Amino acid sequence: MDENHDAQPPSDGPEPNSASSAVPTPSPQMQPQAGSDEVEPSASESSQTGAEEADRSEEDLPSLPDGLPALPRTAAVRKLASTLVTQGFSEGAATSVARAIARPEEARKRLQNPDIMRVPGGILHTITTQVWAPAVCHFPGNNREAGYRVYPLSGALSPGHYPPLRGLEAVPGETGELVLQAESRAHVVSAMDKSNSFLARHNDLAETIGQHGILRELLLTVVRIDHESADEPPVWALAGADGSSRISASHRIHALGASDVLYGLPGDDRKYRQLLSQVLGTGERPREEVTPDDVKRARALVAPATLVLRFVPDEGSQLQYDQAVKFIVGITHVEPPKPWGTASENDALADPVIEEFLRAGRLTRTRAEWFAADLTPEEVRSNVLDPWPDTRVAEIVSTFLNTEEHALFRKGVLRITAKSKVTADFKAKVVTEMILRPWRAANADADAADRVSGTRSTLQRMLKWTPLQAAGWHTGGDNDPDKMLEAALRNLKTGGSAEEAGIELGVRGGYYLAVHGTLVREARGRTVDYRTPSSVLQRMTENPHGLRTLHRAIVDGRQNRKPQRVDEVGTPQLNLSNKPLEADDKWLRTTFTAVGESVASPPIEGEVTTPESEFEAAKTHFANLVASLESALVAAESVQGRSRPFVREQGWPQVHAEDLGIRLDKISGRLKMYAAIAEAAEEAQSGSTDGTEGPDEV
Repeated sequence: MDENHDAQPPSDGPEPNSASSAVPTPSPQMQPQAGSDEVEPSASESSQTGAEEADRSEEDLPSLPDGLPALPRTAAVRKLASTLVTQGFSEGAATSVARAIARPEEARKRLQNPDIMRVPGGILHTITTQVWAPAVCHFPGNNREAGYRVYPLSGALSPGHYPPLRGLEAVPGETGELVLQAESRAHVVSAMDKSNSFLARHNDLAETIGQHGILRELLLTVVRIDHESADEPPVWALAGADGSSRISASHRIHALGASDVLYGLPGDDRKYRQLLSQVLGTGERPREEVTPDDVKRARALVAPATLVLRFVPDEGSQLQYDQAVKFIVGITHVEPPKPWGTASENDALADPVIEEFLRAGRLTRTRAEWFAADLTPEEVRSNVLDPWPDTRVAEIVSTFLNTEEHALFRKGVLRITAKSKVTADFKAKVVTEMILRPWRAANADADAADRVSGTRSTLQRMLKWTPLQAAGWHTGGDNDPDKMLEAALRNLKTGGSAEEAGIELGVRGGYYLAVHGTLVREARGRTVDYRTPSSVLQRMTENPHGLRTLHRAIVDGRQNRKPQRVDEVGTPQLNLSNKPLEADDKWLRTTFTAVGESVASPPIEGEVTTPESEFEAAKTHFANLVASLESALVAAESVQGRSRPFVREQGWPQVHAEDLGIRLDKISGRLKMYAAIAEAAEEAQSGSTDGTEGPDEV
């Protein structure tokens, strides 16, 4: 008979789909005994009610995880426990391990040939397996919270409150158990629930695990908990020496507290099997009866794990098992591998995104290699691709930042990370690294490090330009900057907006402004205003002078020259020596100011604050907000409907539009009032000097 399929005798619990498989709320007997107000409520006591039930629509309901194990027969669990006893496990330890393993028959086979993990001074015998998350606990005395513990010696421990749990110990020599000494069950539950609360505040993985499950292996070891109270016998638990945050998060998803995991469920096998059966039966229920929380519980039910069977010290070694465990955890958390760095992490995400678009047919193999910068310049030309860097940039931006492809972009990200939210800011960072690959490689020397970092920062902020995130924007298909400028100027003259051609000039020209350091990220004390690069680009696309400046940036950038200044008709500006003047950030920001602002006045120097300086700062801030408001309106107007902008087809909801209009009219009225006051003040000032004749000059 197959040991992985339970015949479910009445004494061992109901079948997975039986009506009696509902898990009752843990009884008072499963809660810690009275005697200390230190005990915090368990997760089961604080679980949310059905009043906060999530949306059950088919569109939002995630799929159930594939490959969940079947509920094992109790006979298979007992047989595994017997095998463990023959290998030196105590009966309590063997029972704790066997009931936690999801596939007991596979585990019995692996026990015959365990893996070896080397540590200084000994070896660990281990097996890899799957475990039921409700049957394992996070590590007592988890070092993630070590810096926050209140130790008795501090004198800060409140009367009647339990001290922290002491460190785990092990007997010398060969063993597979750690030992925890505690005052009582209530002491253990108090400390473990506190630990769970700490992990929820400082490293909450519940959202990620509810969406993806536990993906990384836990490192599990047997812990025997001895209680000083004579009427409380020892209990054995399978604890995560590495993986406490993952275990804690899974318990919160299942509304389990420490009392349930350590004392309640181990003492009531029927209730434990009912819990597993209920979650495993989710896939057999009609879809309309399954909630997102049900799916989260299914994803958080099973975890991959490396189970330590025993520690064997080297001959003459003084190393003990508890020290070996500390070593493994230490090299994982105290001396982990050096982080890749944000730039490398974002760059690493670019490839799976490209691969996902290729798999979905959005890209050809050649274009995918072009975007990934894997083609040589000769291969680019032989494949009839445009050789100019700005063309590759524009094609990448229109392909990956378009909101129509957000789901595909996110799917690519999830290939190598469990990131739950893929925001516009995150997408801009990944696309920036994709864009900069060839340029970054050409500027890889140490002296260029700051330049690369600055360019990256500017480009990331530039790519958050609202029109780039809108659905439907694509390149025009013609890579001639003269034709783009002609179309943009025509659109601006006839419709008041440069439209798609202006956006494309902004992307292409903006790239060269960024890589040459002509436009930099906003920074107080370094830039003349605090507008983001995307706001400056938006302003440039709103007038002919700005469009001609972007056109010039493309022309100069393709010749590997810094972009030059141009006048209102596009003629390069020259200095007294008849040499072209290079554009810079200050020139861009003072020439293409926020709406309502003239060229910015020189800032008041020094530490002195005057009403004039405060008002100047407030006035500039207000003008920048108005510029942002105008950009937001342009972005809304750029959303395409079936045949023309969506807002021109459907309009703006009347109540909302009228409310916004009334508020803007009030602001406009106040500004007109202040303008009239300024005019009167100027007339009064001029009248005191110009209205009468002064004496003749001698």
